Parts: sequence; structure tokens; C-alpha cells
Amino acid sequence: MFDESPYTIRKSRLDFERDAQKAANQYGRFVSQQRFNRGYENMLRGFDMQRDRLPNSFAARGTMNSGIYQNALGRYAQNRYDVTNDALASQREAERGYDMRDSEIDSRWNMGMLDVEQEKQARIRSLASQLAGLKQYGG
Repeated sequence: MFDESPYTIRKSRLDFERDAQKAANQYGRFVSQQRFNRGYENMLRGFDMQRDRLPNSFAARGTMNSGIYQNALGRYAQNRYDVTNDALASQREAERGYDMRDSEIDSRWNMGMLDVEQEKQARIRSLASQLAGLKQYGG
């Protein structure tokens, strides 16, 4: 009789390891998203405060209707656009890293399961060959 238990145990171990690694990766992704959201919101609040203060400094100098003020508004808008886009791109890159980690975990699990199945099939072929040899001698 063929004993499958060693192969079943190894498959269960592979399942457990994959599940634990995926859970850790998902938690890392969650923490990363939370950290990003807090930082992004703080950054936007800072930009809003900066925008709200901008007219005051130009009004005090009497240059509110000048090209200087319009130029400062344009620099503010461009800076906000650049910084927020950089932050979003950085977060997307972090997300890709977590996606890649998930793919690596799945790939290792698939290879491990394939190894176990190949070893099992090799053992079955070996036992079948031994049985065939015994039949030859046993009649």
C-alpha cells in the first residue's frame, strides 16, 4: 500500500507558509496605504494653508493685481501638482512591490507543489517497477 501522508504533510506545510507570507504581505500593504494616506492628507492640508496665506503677503505689498501675484499662483499650482504626482507615483510603485511579492509567493508555492507531486509520482513509478520485478520472480 502506498503511503501518501508524507506528501500531504509537505503540501499542508507549503499551504501554511504561503498563507502566512500572503497575510504578512497584505498587512504590509495595509500599513503602507495608511501611512501614505496620512502623509498625503497632511501634505494637502499644508498646500491649502500655503494657498490661503498667499494673497495676504501680496495684498500687504499692494501687488495683488500684478503679474507677480499671478506668477506666484502659477508656481504654487505647479509645485502642488508636481509634489502630489510624485507622492502618488511613489505609492503606486510601493503597491507594485506588494503585487510582485504576492506573485513571488504564489510562484514559490506552485513550484513547491510541483516538486512534491513529481516526487510522489517518481515514488509511485519506483514502487510499480519493484512490483513488476517481484511478479517476474514470483510467477
